[in-house]
Amino acid sequence: MAGDENFGLTKDYKYSFDLAKESGLKLTSHAGELKGHNSILESINLLNVNRIGHGVNSFKDEKTLKVLKEKNIILE
Repeated sequence: MAGDENFGLTKDYKYSFDLAKESGLKLTSHAGELKGHNSILESINLLNVNRIGHGVNSFKDEKTLKVLKEKNIILE
């Protein structure tokens, strides 16, 4: 998922991401640029992504950094 983070809610994309995951695709979501570190955690928890595009605000929250490290999620 790419584009403006302010367009729609992360939960609106869950069904599509679940289908893609079931099909064996690796998942990326752009998060953390406009909405902050909470959007990164939301993408990880709701969409089960393998990679975060941008993620620039992850450094502002220790919990976010911990989750990224534990789940081995790559930032672009």
